[in-house]
Amino acid sequence: MDIIEETKKQLRFDEGCNLDVYQDSKGFWTIGYGHLISTIKELTATQARTLVNAPWNPEKCENDLDAKVRNIYDHINSILPFFANLPDN
Repeated sequence: MDIIEETKKQLRFDEGCNLDVYQDSKGFWTIGYGHLISTIKELTATQARTLVNAPWNPEKCENDLDAKVRNIYDHINSILPFFANLPDN
């Protein structure tokens, strides 16, 4: 399994997929696999739903997770070109 798939697997385990908005442990509106919607605590659930077109379906959660992880790894590789060649351990 490559590092992107392993990262997604771990995030699925750690975060779980929430199809509707919820407040995380800091009180911030979140959806999916820990996708932060806003740090504005005065936002209502209805406003948070509107911002991300919630509720989501499982496919939307997976697509969001995939895009986010790939963007992070692309960014890491752009600033640390040797990263992709490091051993898994």
